[in-house]
Amino acid sequence: YTSLTISKAAALGFVQGVALMPGVSRFAFTYSAGCWLGLRPMRAFTWSFLLEWPLILIASMYGGFALYGDSSEQ
Repeated sequence: YTSLTISKAAALGFVQGVALMPGVSRFAFTYSAGCWLGLRPMRAFTWSFLLEWPLILIASMYGGFALYGDSSEQ
């Protein structure tokens, strides 16, 4: 097994960008790509999870603002 290099990180970022298409699981796609690039399964899982957090955080903030953001529109 190998470690994560800059080129592998760039490849995982590219894979995550491609995985934004509808119907494609970003987490599973980046996990599979990490394993394919030679990362250990637990390391690939960790990097996939870390790549997913910014999207989860932004989606949560967007949803929170949509629900509670502008109360003047009532």
